Amino acid sequence: MERFKAVLFDFDGVIGKTMEDSCRAWAQACTELGVSFDPEEFYLCEGMKSSEYARRLVLRHGRDGHDAEKLVARKNEIYSANNQFSFYVGIESLVKRLRDDGIKVGVVSGGSRQRLLSGRSGDLLKRCDAVVTGDELQQGKPSPEGYMRAAIELKVSPAECLVIENAPLGIESAKNAGMTCIGVCSTLSSNHLREADEVVTDHAELMQLFVDGGSLCSKAAQ
Repeated sequence: MERFKAVLFDFDGVIGKTMEDSCRAWAQACTELGVSFDPEEFYLCEGMKSSEYARRLVLRHGRDGHDAEKLVARKNEIYSANNQFSFYVGIESLVKRLRDDGIKVGVVSGGSRQRLLSGRSGDLLKRCDAVVTGDELQQGKPSPEGYMRAAIELKVSPAECLVIENAPLGIESAKNAGMTCIGVCSTLSSNHLREADEVVTDHAELMQLFVDGGSLCSKAAQ
């Protein structure tokens, strides 16, 4: 594989084990507001801005943007009160190893900056070279805007970026930005990730890919 100067991670389902708790929070918020919710659709839409996803849900019921805002706010309340956040095994050490080797590390997420930078996840993300969140973008995934912004902040070309994603919208976003993408099956089966350049079955295989593929990334001095 090519050598890369930057690795860009999605957050939910790639760095943090958040998707199950987030799904339950969306489901409860939708029930309270009388909005239908489909868990499979939720996982397939992962990476979309929360505001866009909520608008999609409420429009089906003839509701307006104000209800979408209430839905997002209630989901955030439920998630904050009930999540059991943890990192995927190996992610923290991988981020440290990449940065020690002079590889730039970025995070591109459809989630809010406030959520991502709070608690344990914030400690890790503050050590990253770029963090781009959905609430500061005009368009969420599958638009390439987030990944292009990260490349600009890191001062690297899209061709020099390797993206790690776990959902089809994120993979499409990375490919639209002209980047190479690895899909990891943390929340969806491989058939949903087939547009990625390579697909790994889990985080253990992802970590092994970096161990075995020393040529994945080039040190800054090279």
